[in-house]
Amino acid sequence: MHITHRQVASASALLGIPAKDVIKDLGLSGNPYYVYLREGKKMSKKNVQRIVDYFIDKGVEFIENGVREAPKGIEFIEGEDCYIKTLKKVTQTLETIENKELLIMFASDEISPPAVNDQYRLMRKLGINMRQLIKEGDTYIMGELEEYRTIPEEQFINIVSLIHDDYVAQVNGDETAVTIYHDARLAAQKRADFEDRWNRGKIPETSTAEEKF
Repeated sequence: MHITHRQVASASALLGIPAKDVIKDLGLSGNPYYVYLREGKKMSKKNVQRIVDYFIDKGVEFIENGVREAPKGIEFIEGEDCYIKTLKKVTQTLETIENKELLIMFASDEISPPAVNDQYRLMRKLGINMRQLIKEGDTYIMGELEEYRTIPEEQFINIVSLIHDDYVAQVNGDETAVTIYHDARLAAQKRADFEDRWNRGKIPETSTAEEKF
């Protein structure tokens, strides 16, 4: 979804955050931002995305032709890099709690891009335990075999869900957005589903992946 300067201005008004505070918080140059807000004059895509992320982090949801306060306990991350952004948020959360475990449902190491693999490596270095459900017959396994369980091919659809602490992060079907739920009951339900599949799954016997975490 293309986000306009009017939506950014509306987000600022919705939260009551003046432009000067956005400029200060993000370290932006003042005049280009003011002109962008007033007239829609171009800013770099990088800075526009920084501004959008700034308001999303403060509880704004950008919708078609407008903005609104995001529902409490729900966050939306959009864009081609939505999954890596989600992993970074997961990492920040898990670093601060005792139960450092991430459950990954319906993923494949073989199609994970380098940035995702690098984030997985960082998470492991930080002491975050990871368990993953993969498709039966998948031998491209980059972690230790004990971290994986295979499930029947007919039950596997490569749409990833992440479960950690009281959070569930659900990737959408075309992998352009992630919805993050901060909901203890939902997380418990998803964790129970994961554990049931994990207990019925099989430990893979071999890995053909040359690259490892």
